[in-house]
Amino acid sequence: MTETSTIEQWHDYFGQMFEMYESRLRENFGAHFSELQQLAERCTATWPKALTDLYKIQLLIDLSSRIDEMYRRSQSSLYAYYYFNRLYDIAEKITERVVTVLSKADRQTIRTECADRLEETTKILHDYLCSNPQAVMNWLFSYRYIWWNLLHTPSLCDKEKVRLQRRLKGLGVPAKQLDLARLGIIHL
Repeated sequence: MTETSTIEQWHDYFGQMFEMYESRLRENFGAHFSELQQLAERCTATWPKALTDLYKIQLLIDLSSRIDEMYRRSQSSLYAYYYFNRLYDIAEKITERVVTVLSKADRQTIRTECADRLEETTKILHDYLCSNPQAVMNWLFSYRYIWWNLLHTPSLCDKEKVRLQRRLKGLGVPAKQLDLARLGIIHL
């Protein structure tokens, strides 16, 4: 993993790391969530700070989606109640971490130095917001927080409005997804 890697490559790499930890995640979420964060810190130790902060946000978004996937898989499990409580705890920690990373980040530098990667970030964030209506994560809060604090530029907002309006016009889109898309438009 290098600073020239694409966001897709970041997600692939992190996916491999997550799979290594996933079985242990179920047993001790707190410890292994910390291990995954430390892994990210080691990977980005020599990168420019703006790119490191963006990478941390990307990893938190990706981890959130993987937690949602674990949630969906565990719904058919006999241990679903046990896992649900743990998944909600880790979801809350991830949300808190997003707030912490963004509050400490130099957002203007990220916008300047990582502008091309912000476009990819908006697409990924849009997909997670609109495709996970039964998620354990509070995607609406994270979506709005990241937009307010990092992505809110005229060009990115215009592109996101187009994506959200396309979703509203889609055939067979579940009502919950339509509601999320409407809230996204109102937010922008």
